[in-house]
Amino acid sequence: MNDVSLEELGLKPMRLTKEFQNNNTIISAVVETSESTGKLNTIAFVGTGLSQIWQLESSLEWQLFKNILKAFKINMSGVIYFDSQLWQSQRSTQGIIDEIIKTGVNNIYSFDEESSLIRELQENIDVVLLPKLAEQLKNWKSKKKCYMTLLANV
Repeated sequence: MNDVSLEELGLKPMRLTKEFQNNNTIISAVVETSESTGKLNTIAFVGTGLSQIWQLESSLEWQLFKNILKAFKINMSGVIYFDSQLWQSQRSTQGIIDEIIKTGVNNIYSFDEESSLIRELQENIDVVLLPKLAEQLKNWKSKKKCYMTLLANV
């Protein structure tokens, strides 16, 4: 695999902030816009329980996720995530869909094809489905499927 720069992947650095409102975690992303295109460049990952493993160095799922990003030369500063477990009501699902659309993400990858959030997102945005991180840790075929899917879509 050849080295690929962030610019070649269409990624730009972003700043993430974490807020807590009504027992829900809200991750906000501020992305720089490209002056030449006016487009926002970042990718998003959606999955159940992502907020529990995110940046938790002792988590095997987090280590796997970092290795996946490293394999595809994706800088963490160009990544945002949404925990689908936190968005169970129709109102919160619509709110997160609006938030995702507002961030202008170019690519959405989901580790959770069964959630209502993913079904709703698929009506508005292209979503690439990936095997769950826990499943990838247990089954090499799932990990291979993840890498092959990302290779075809990144």
